[in-house]
Amino acid sequence: MAINTKNKTFVEKVNLSIQYRGKVIHNISFLEMAMNAYIAYYFCGDDDKKMTDMIVLILGDERTSLSSKAQIFHKLAISYDKTWYDSYISIRKPIDKKVKFYTMNQDMVYIIEERNVFAHRIFDSGIFTDEELPDDIIRFTRFKNEIQPIDYDKNKLDELLQLTINLKNHFEKKLKVMGTYPLSI
Repeated sequence: MAINTKNKTFVEKVNLSIQYRGKVIHNISFLEMAMNAYIAYYFCGDDDKKMTDMIVLILGDERTSLSSKAQIFHKLAISYDKTWYDSYISIRKPIDKKVKFYTMNQDMVYIIEERNVFAHRIFDSGIFTDEELPDDIIRFTRFKNEIQPIDYDKNKLDELLQLTINLKNHFEKKLKVMGTYPLSI
């Protein structure tokens, strides 16, 4: 992703924030579908009709939240598929020296938190925090108990996108082995 962020006007930064939102939400949507397929396969096995019904009627849009799906997935994976679950390798480098690596669940929780920023937070050019922003920063603002800026630069966005793709690819390999592969991406 080669986006020039130097000397951006307000409109250019708005457009850049739209690109960021689109890329993040697009990639996480495919990750969510992979999670749906994993959960449905566990409960429905090879029955494609039942899997489709479960995805559409139970796991579908507005019925089960992404966070709830992640919790269901986590329980199933650590209970019945631990070897595969533990084979996941995160691309994130831990900030805390006490943590050696991030687990699949930690990456999933992080991705969902970041997705919520892109899906629900307002773009902020610095007006809410009364601050001049560097050209290479896109800011979203959370309004909960206080005004909290959430800044993204190219590196942070690239890491989030790569993390999402890495996790989605881990799911895809498993889904192919299971014989259920709903994604053609």
